[in-house]
Amino acid sequence: MLFWAQYILVLPILFLTFMFTGFVGSQLIIGADKQHFIFTPQNATEYSQISEIDKLLFAFSIQPVVTIVFLLSIVYVLTLIVFQIIECKKEKKILHSLQYMVLIPVFLYLWLGIMQFSAVDLTWIDNW
Repeated sequence: MLFWAQYILVLPILFLTFMFTGFVGSQLIIGADKQHFIFTPQNATEYSQISEIDKLLFAFSIQPVVTIVFLLSIVYVLTLIVFQIIECKKEKKILHSLQYMVLIPVFLYLWLGIMQFSAVDLTWIDNW
């Protein structure tokens, strides 16, 4: 029960900080912000060529606290899942609860990937 309480508490934090970090990181623009490129080639011409790591580092440079909370919440969720695996193996239980713990973040990640949430899309809507 304690695992689920921690998991339910940290999952919204992970979701909100993921959304905010993704939004801030997606504001990295090709023309003006080439000095922020570390892993993206300097000759990149399209937004899709910008590395996700560069977007994360850019978000860290703009809002370091939110990005740190995002990374810590990822580590915390993964730690909860690992401890749940260890506990289930000790007690030789079926891993049904663990399956839900893994599927919920995967579903959210895929759902956000399908939506292609980014500040570029929102800017396009504002300028339309």
